[in-house]
Amino acid sequence: MIDDQKEKEGENFIRYFKTYNNGKVVMIDDQKEKEGDQEKLMKWWNFQSKFSHALNTTVQILLLVHTPVTRMVFQYFNCHPIHSKSFLKADYSIECWVGSYNSFLFYVILIGGLFTIGFPLSI
Repeated sequence: MIDDQKEKEGENFIRYFKTYNNGKVVMIDDQKEKEGDQEKLMKWWNFQSKFSHALNTTVQILLLVHTPVTRMVFQYFNCHPIHSKSFLKADYSIECWVGSYNSFLFYVILIGGLFTIGFPLSI
């Protein structure tokens, strides 16, 4: 009978019992809990929206950069043999497979493996 009076007094605030993990029973306002849930939902939605926008922008930039980087990686291996030596077709002042060419080879293979091949496979 007391519960019926409370429902009549405040139709916006429907009270109910909620049990927590420790076994205590507490009266909670349904309207306040709904407002708290709506606030949590809006925070989650805002975070997801910002994260989605950032991820979308990042992927578009990486796709835009992928083609020229891949082209440069493959150009690094495009050597033209002249007599007994081999020179890079993009720059004939660079001799292939000797000195500074070999020291930079590690970085080209790393970028070629991670970005040129790895990025498309991750999508």
